[in-house]
Amino acid sequence: MSLEGDVFFAKAVGYLDNMDGRMWANALQNHVGGHLLPMAAIVDMTEVDRICPTVTKIISESIKLSNLRGIAIVINPTMASQNARVIDKLSEMSGVSMFSSMDDARRYANNRLTLLVGSSLQGAASFTAFAMAGF
Repeated sequence: MSLEGDVFFAKAVGYLDNMDGRMWANALQNHVGGHLLPMAAIVDMTEVDRICPTVTKIISESIKLSNLRGIAIVINPTMASQNARVIDKLSEMSGVSMFSSMDDARRYANNRLTLLVGSSLQGAASFTAFAMAGF
């Protein structure tokens, strides 16, 4: 997981279980809560082969954070077809968008912040990186 300016990035691999989802949500909440400006999140799930159904509830709770302006989830077609029920639930959530490329997800995040804040992410300040199990 990493924070680049006003965008919180995470990459999941293998099986995305409830514990991984909770760790992501806690890290996101810590960053969003301590950040003065609105933020967006990008989750790269292109290397995920299975998703625990409870992850949808975790993401649903996370999108309610007051400073969070959107969550972009990057998926690949194989993963999407193998996890169709969970992907369908995620794609129906307000504030969550699904993408097939990281470039599209970055554009979404930048647009969500630019439209709502009136400034570009290019001027954002910090970069922090840390690792956690599963991400």
